[in-house]
Amino acid sequence: MKKILSVLCVLAVVASFACIGVSADDVAATFSVVAANPVEGATEFTADVIATIPEGGDVTQLGLLVTVPEGLTLKACEQAVSFGSFVTSETTDTNPYMILWVSGTKSLPAGDTAIATLTFEVPADAAVDTSWDIALELEPDNLPASVAGDEYTAEQIAVVGATVVVEAVPVITTTSETETSETETSATETEPTETESATEPEASETETSATESETETETTKAPVSNNPQTGDMAFVVVAVMVVALGAAVVVKKVSVR
Repeated sequence: MKKILSVLCVLAVVASFACIGVSADDVAATFSVVAANPVEGATEFTADVIATIPEGGDVTQLGLLVTVPEGLTLKACEQAVSFGSFVTSETTDTNPYMILWVSGTKSLPAGDTAIATLTFEVPADAAVDTSWDIALELEPDNLPASVAGDEYTAEQIAVVGATVVVEAVPVITTTSETETSETETSATETEPTETESATEPEASETETSATESETETETTKAPVSNNPQTGDMAFVVVAVMVVALGAAVVVKKVSVR
C-alpha cells in the first residue's frame, strides 16, 4: 500500500511539471499600447496598438477594446498592419473603442507588429506631469484565434495598457546664439595686444627713415647735364674750325698759282 502511494505521489509531481510546461508553451500573444508622451502645449499625440507574437505563434484574428480616459479625446484610428480586414467602432466617441482584425489564413509574424495607430487630442492647457491611463482589454466576443479557428483563452493572452505623461518642452540652443558666441570669440582673438600696438608704429618710423635716407642719397648724386645750349656751343666751335680750315686751303691754292 505504501509503495502504491509513493508511486502516485511521484506521478502527481511529474504531472504538475508537465502542466507548467504546457502553460508556458500556450502563450499565444501579447497586445500592448505604446504611446509617445506629448510635450507641454501640444494638441495631439499618437499611440500604436502592438501585437507581440512568439516564434511559432499562430494568430489570424483578434478583438480589442481601448478605454479612453477622461481628459483625452480619440480623434482617429487607422489600420497599421498591411494585410487582413480591419473593423472598428462606428464613431471615435464610442468608449471603450473596439478594434477587430481578421486575416483568415495568414497569421501575424513573429515579433512586434503594429495593428492600429490611434490619434488622441490633448487639452492645450494641460500642465507638465499631467497623466492619463489608456486601458486595453480583450473583446470577449472576438477572442484571438488561430488559423484553425481555435480561440485562445484569456489566460493565454496578455494585454498591457499605457500611461501618458505631459513632458516639459526641451530647451534647445538656437544656431544664431551659437554663431554670435563664436563671432565674439573670434573678435577677441583678433584684437591686437598692447605690445603689438606699441611695436607697429616703431616699424612704421623705421620704414619712413629708410625712405628719407634713400631720397637724400638720390639728391646728392651729381646731376647729369642735359642742357641743350652746351651741345649747340660744341657744334658752333666745330663749324668755325671747318670754315677756317677751308679758308686756309683756298689761300694756299691761290698762292701757288
